[in-house]
Amino acid sequence: MSYSLAFSQAIAISLYITYKVEEHCYDFVPTHEIADFLGIAKPSVVKVVQALTNNGLIETREGSKGGVRLTRASTAITLLDIFNAIEQAKPLFRVNITFKEQKESALAARQRMLDSFQRAEDAMKRELQAVSLADLSID
Repeated sequence: MSYSLAFSQAIAISLYITYKVEEHCYDFVPTHEIADFLGIAKPSVVKVVQALTNNGLIETREGSKGGVRLTRASTAITLLDIFNAIEQAKPLFRVNITFKEQKESALAARQRMLDSFQRAEDAMKRELQAVSLADLSID
């Protein structure tokens, strides 16, 4: 599989932001606090925050009361939204199979394999679409 650790980190970061803002601890959660609480290196948090910001899931504020917050309610952000922000268009399965001879049976088997991989990836994305941050939130 080719997905990065940043996807699970992005979910954890988003959940922490959700919790802190919904509990009225902050309007904007400082990134250093996120890094400290989650045990994620600050440069990694910054990289994840940048990807989430570039995809419109969080906004940032500079200054002494600065930090990050979600741009939408936690009920309106799905795991697929976060996945797409982090992984962009990377395929789940990478395939680099070529045949010296273009036999029809080998090409058909390769296509069936690719079709199976695509169905698996589609199923994963449907599941991620069905789960919002609110579904995962701490009560």
